[in-house]
Amino acid sequence: MTAILEDICATSSTDTLNVGVRNTVNCLASYRRFRTTDRDVAEAETAKLLSPHRLQLSPTGGDLDAKLSWASLGPVSLYLNDYQSPVSIDRPSQSGYMSVVAPVAGHFLVRHHKQEFVAHPHRGAQAAVSWGDSLHMELSADCAMLSLRAEVAALTEALRNLLPDEDGPLRFESAIINPRSRQAISGTMELMTTVLDNFGSVDGIPSHLRRQLRESALNTVLLTVPHNHSADIFRPRRPRRLAVRQAVELIDSEAIGELTISDIAKHVGVGMRALEIGFQREMQCTPRSFIQTKRMERAHQDLQDADPRSGATVTDIAFRWGFAHTGRFASAYRRRYGVSPSHTLRRLGGSAP
Repeated sequence: MTAILEDICATSSTDTLNVGVRNTVNCLASYRRFRTTDRDVAEAETAKLLSPHRLQLSPTGGDLDAKLSWASLGPVSLYLNDYQSPVSIDRPSQSGYMSVVAPVAGHFLVRHHKQEFVAHPHRGAQAAVSWGDSLHMELSADCAMLSLRAEVAALTEALRNLLPDEDGPLRFESAIINPRSRQAISGTMELMTTVLDNFGSVDGIPSHLRRQLRESALNTVLLTVPHNHSADIFRPRRPRRLAVRQAVELIDSEAIGELTISDIAKHVGVGMRALEIGFQREMQCTPRSFIQTKRMERAHQDLQDADPRSGATVTDIAFRWGFAHTGRFASAYRRRYGVSPSHTLRRLGGSAP
């Protein structure tokens, strides 16, 4: 999947939005994976669970005391990490997942595409980091970060459940997360930490509840962090049968063969994938084959009506109906009508009443 986003999505908010998140500084205690004062160990152990990166200590910082808690619900995981010392993290381009990161104490700086953003808990700030370009972060000595991480494959599958008629890759876009969206993400994180802490282990959580937590997290990300399908999710959906009928009427009204499938889908207010599924179910063919059949019929009629003595040619008529390759047009015409288009023009041209 082509990487688009490695962007920071954050704004300020009232203190009340992040009360729940700030209270998670000591959460996930039973999910502690390591605690170390060794930089190399911290870098290596974090890379095993998250992704390869370079961890650097500030020369003016205090002693390192790195901790990482991590709870995995399969394609969705939640982790809390802090270093108790100012550090910087440089992560190369990654693929396969995206994360929403919220500071629950201290602050962190993110640098991306020559832009910088500093996130503070009391401002309700959150950073959405997805697959793609490299990332640079600088954490204050008292910084603790709670992160919600979701795999691309799971997000794509969840998107198909929201938009069964849509197709194509999922690409997150640069954006500012609005206050309502930040509140939804914080609420999801708080719900997950509450359930995880109450059960004490992932295995102790009933399977149906784990599934519900995963689905809630995936849908929250899809509904709050802008991406290339966001508009489709919130756009009123037209009934498929109505869209197909309107598409057929539009194709029938063509004066020349110039409409594309994309043009038709936009005109009737559905996605290209939805249009294709609708045609398969209602017309038992694809939009492309339906258009080609209609245009071939129009070309056949024009060949019958044309007078070759007036200068009409097979090439002109083929081009009028969108057949740019006259050789392929002639072959398709012969398969359908049993004669060449030039034969129709010579023998029947001008003879129709």
